[in-house]
Amino acid sequence: MRFRQVHLDFHTNAAIPGIGSRFDAKAFGKAFKDAHVDSVTVFSKCHHGVSYHPTNVGKMHPGLSFDLLRAQLDALHSVGINAPVYLTATWDELAAFEHPEWRTVSPDGSLPMFRAEHGNGVGWAFLDFSTPYLDYLVAQTEEVMVNYPDADGIFMDISFQLPSISSSAKTKMDALGLDWTNADDRAAFTERSVENYFSRIRDAVHKYNPKMPLFFNSGHMRRGLRKHYAEFYSHLELESLPTAGWGYDHFPLSARYVDPLAIPFLGMTGKFHTHWGEVGGYKKPEALVYECAAMLAHGACCSIGDHLHPTGRIDQSTMNIIAPAYKWVAEREAWAVDTVNRAEIALLSLEAASGPRLVGVPGHHEGADEGAVRVLLEGKFTFDVVDLESDYSKYRLLILPDAIKVGPELKARIEKYVAGGGKVLLTGRSGIDPTSGFVFDIGAKWEGTSPNRGGDYVLPIEGLRADFVNDPLFMYQPVERARMAGGQSLGQVYEPYFDRTPRHCS
Repeated sequence: MRFRQVHLDFHTNAAIPGIGSRFDAKAFGKAFKDAHVDSVTVFSKCHHGVSYHPTNVGKMHPGLSFDLLRAQLDALHSVGINAPVYLTATWDELAAFEHPEWRTVSPDGSLPMFRAEHGNGVGWAFLDFSTPYLDYLVAQTEEVMVNYPDADGIFMDISFQLPSISSSAKTKMDALGLDWTNADDRAAFTERSVENYFSRIRDAVHKYNPKMPLFFNSGHMRRGLRKHYAEFYSHLELESLPTAGWGYDHFPLSARYVDPLAIPFLGMTGKFHTHWGEVGGYKKPEALVYECAAMLAHGACCSIGDHLHPTGRIDQSTMNIIAPAYKWVAEREAWAVDTVNRAEIALLSLEAASGPRLVGVPGHHEGADEGAVRVLLEGKFTFDVVDLESDYSKYRLLILPDAIKVGPELKARIEKYVAGGGKVLLTGRSGIDPTSGFVFDIGAKWEGTSPNRGGDYVLPIEGLRADFVNDPLFMYQPVERARMAGGQSLGQVYEPYFDRTPRHCS
């Protein structure tokens, strides 16, 4: 996998004229080469639903008069740069407008739209993979494979599905014996529809080239879905723009989960000051150097998101901030190939342990996971993030953060791990059965959750205190009460005079 990639967005409204009118093949290739870029993802079809090449399946952008995709592929290949091809899946405004029967219908009968906070109320219509739209999308993918066999990969974007009660969905659920009025049955069918989408796109790509790299992007790689990643993905791309809603905690957490799966992966940030598609917004070069350095440190290749101007003209200011980052990466790349993380600690992901499904738009954040990863990073510990299928025996310590429910199977696995010499750290409600208390013998008896919903005070033992604090610290959430039955206490809990309620605090 190439280490210095650019994801070149090109979501261009059909009302914009002069598409590609200032495209210069030689300048295009040279700009990326000079910026130390070695792979650029270019567009077949964008969220507006228009294609950037002649097509017998969809519609070419009305403002485009030549095969822009072919011109970009040739320009990049001429200077030794790879060029994967992008298609959008769940969002396609042209298809939604011309075939409203292909749209997702929410259980309440509405037609859902994705409306980003920065989008001034506009958004994208959700399409339904159980309708003939999937046939249309597969045909578009096959057309790319036939007409552009020299592409260096296929990137399928917006690869998720909302629960739908469209006519197609209801008919297919009825045929499967599923009740479309039941939320659990709708979720099961939605997951089935997404898996069918994965399978049909993979088959369409491999029909022409079994070795073609293929990635399905959802904005967040849900932890705990390793089976799907192994079956359908050639590699993983961790979309994680820290200034655009993902935050700086998202990438390290995602990377520490993906790295042990032994699937090649890259991190993806953006050159934008805020969010995707911000033409004229620029991040400081130092920020990109830091973000790319973090990717290398976690065993990932690098990708920087950009958005090409509708005219096809390269924005030199963008190249000027990408170049320092990728020069930095190029100088260290040889030491980043085939690296292995020597982790002593395993953090069991709450997201993974909660049983994620291929339903809906993936959330970016899980507070317990992110908080634990921040503590481990700041403490300079070597660790991996693991799921319920991981092998815990190779780690010295297993951490269950805050809210891990321990059922019989996980309990047996952890007890075997401990019998083999492993240590376990439980935090918060992890390992607590609300009816019987601690599921493991930890040398204490659980006495319930504090009734002080606003929080309690904790004074750790001297060795665990901050250098400048020797008095009880306020905890902003109620503690889990435990009384010693053996072992060593690491601190004392103190209650406030009373909880903050309308009776005691106006």
